[in-house]
Amino acid sequence: MKINGVRVDNKGCRPWAAAREGPREREPKRPVSPKEQAEIAKCLTCTRPECPGHCPQGRKRLPMPVDFPKWVRAGETVKTLMRRYGVSNHTILNWQKEVVGKTKKQPPTEREPLTGGR
Repeated sequence: MKINGVRVDNKGCRPWAAAREGPREREPKRPVSPKEQAEIAKCLTCTRPECPGHCPQGRKRLPMPVDFPKWVRAGETVKTLMRRYGVSNHTILNWQKEVVGKTKKQPPTEREPLTGGR
């Protein structure tokens, strides 16, 4: 740190730090919870051949409500659907993709060839 252009060393040390033996790493503030311990044990017993060591936890996807396709076909906006079901717009968009995937796709209509100059 500089004070009036003069560098001043303001670093301090605890007098008892030098007396401690062993590694001087900081101890954790709280002990590991049983849930975290279970996740650690699960990771240590992983059988995947190329496990990176930090397996993704994965998110649980919310199931699509039964009446959702009816509201989508009725033309409800994403905002009203968000309010109705209490979920984010991302969830609504994912559910809409599922609805589109479940509906039968219409065969493409044939177009007339473009003629004339534009």
